[in-house]
Amino acid sequence: MADDDPLSAAASALSGFANGPVAGATASIEAAVNRSFNAVSNTIARAAVSGRDSIAQLTASVLAD
Repeated sequence: MADDDPLSAAASALSGFANGPVAGATASIEAAVNRSFNAVSNTIARAAVSGRDSIAQLTASVLAD
């Protein structure tokens, strides 16, 4: 194929688009999703620890009675 072939030009343009704006948008979306999952994970971990403390307190209270 010649370099001035319309198909080659379209492929080159698409490759430039995929490696430029699309790559940047993908990285931004990935970072946002990672932050969201980390926040949810931290919330679940805090709830589990809090729940464990509550169960321990309930058990101690029942045993004391």
